[in-house]
Amino acid sequence: MKWDRQIPISWLNIQGYCEYKLFLREVKGIRPAVLTIVNEGIIAHEEIQIAHEKIAKELEEPIEDIIKKIPKGEHETISLSEFNVCSKKWGLIGRIDNIHILRGCVAIYDFKPGPKVSWGAQRQLKAYALAFKEQFHWDKEINIAVSSYAGKGDDWDPTQNVIWDKWYTSEDESEVIAIVQRLRGCFEGKRKFQPTSKPGKCKTCEYRDICSMNLINNSQCINDRKTIEDHNNAIELERKNNSSACYTRGVINSKTGNFLKAIEDFSGELDLSPNDKFGYFERGNAYKSLKEYPEAIDDYNKTVFLDPNFGPAYHNRGLVYYDIQNYQNAIKDFTKTLEMHTNEWKSHPCMIYIHHGVSYLQVYDNQKRNNIKNVVRTLSQNPREAYITRGKTYVKIGEYGKAIEDFSRVIQYDPTFFRDFILRGHANLLLKNYRKAIDDYNTAIKLNPNAANAYRFRGHALQSINRIDEAEADRKKYEFLKKQPIHGEKEESAVS
Repeated sequence: MKWDRQIPISWLNIQGYCEYKLFLREVKGIRPAVLTIVNEGIIAHEEIQIAHEKIAKELEEPIEDIIKKIPKGEHETISLSEFNVCSKKWGLIGRIDNIHILRGCVAIYDFKPGPKVSWGAQRQLKAYALAFKEQFHWDKEINIAVSSYAGKGDDWDPTQNVIWDKWYTSEDESEVIAIVQRLRGCFEGKRKFQPTSKPGKCKTCEYRDICSMNLINNSQCINDRKTIEDHNNAIELERKNNSSACYTRGVINSKTGNFLKAIEDFSGELDLSPNDKFGYFERGNAYKSLKEYPEAIDDYNKTVFLDPNFGPAYHNRGLVYYDIQNYQNAIKDFTKTLEMHTNEWKSHPCMIYIHHGVSYLQVYDNQKRNNIKNVVRTLSQNPREAYITRGKTYVKIGEYGKAIEDFSRVIQYDPTFFRDFILRGHANLLLKNYRKAIDDYNTAIKLNPNAANAYRFRGHALQSINRIDEAEADRKKYEFLKKQPIHGEKEESAVS
């Protein structure tokens, strides 16, 4: 069922608090009594609006024309209150508390009680910026900020009460788009509305007495494996200080593919240790495995916020951006990963591994997290994985020369992997370097005579230089190999 309604931007703030709350409110239509703190917020907004109206002037021409003129110096800068924005492309609609439109930038303010600024509130502001940028074709910088109305007086000024701000980036835009797509999936029945994993939120929620997901009233299902039971007992005995047991159980659940349980465990660990970058990183990996991309990006963002030098988070966030086809941001993260490789990864107290598409950490921290086994390939000693993923991303955006450079670096590390030659051959083929492509496919076939895609693409290259008979022979070889139960192309899907 396609869901065509516009999404109020304020829903992103609610989603950040508890997505299931949207289900109760918008799907079930339940409207409990408004909490006191919400009423206080409504009153504060009304008072600010009344004060603004006392000094406001009527616009002498359409706002669209004014916004076009301000950057050119053809109109004075303006400040607007309760400013409506919409994004037709993404189906967003919202009302900005206050916006300052200047020559070189726009400043968007949202009023909150403070002193803390939630992730949901930040996402709400990012969505305002996305909608404004699209609606008015704004190509200059946008600053987004939360201003506290706590203790405001008659001369309250949002620019003097800022408690959080940042410059809007392409990463922020991607984050908003991913969240909007997730919400549409929820309302269309393709995804489940996820309840919060934090009991503290349930305790203060206006739905707490009627919500079946209330963590205060409902016990969680536990895995009956002995290892998990052991950690359950440890958590019950030392709940206040035993975040390590939550973390370890989460890792085990991730390794066994029980990602929803793993998310619960890492969330429990983060409740006890809210500044643990490893907890956010591992929970992000679990979300990534479930293709819950907004949540994965959110956790990777928190990881690098806590530790800007944590290379694995950049790499895995790059993989998420690649999956959602945000190739520019993927390249930025893969490049950051490679820049940090020499100085950071080898000296960092962790090693990153790739295992069936899921990343795991092995951390040596007073034996706190030392039970992760069965790992396959390390990136800490060899950055080939980052070069491969960045090279594939360059191919996606048509930067074939840069892709060839990355695949060549990979081959320098180890020239025995046939698939690496297929990757470089494919980039050469797209760049119309047909003879170089043929050389790469020849090497791949020499390393693995059953590499079906090597014959397939070598045939394309041969046909491009009018070696028709050879091209036809390769086509037939490819058709034969792809019918075989094992044809050596398992790792070649990126070039298909």
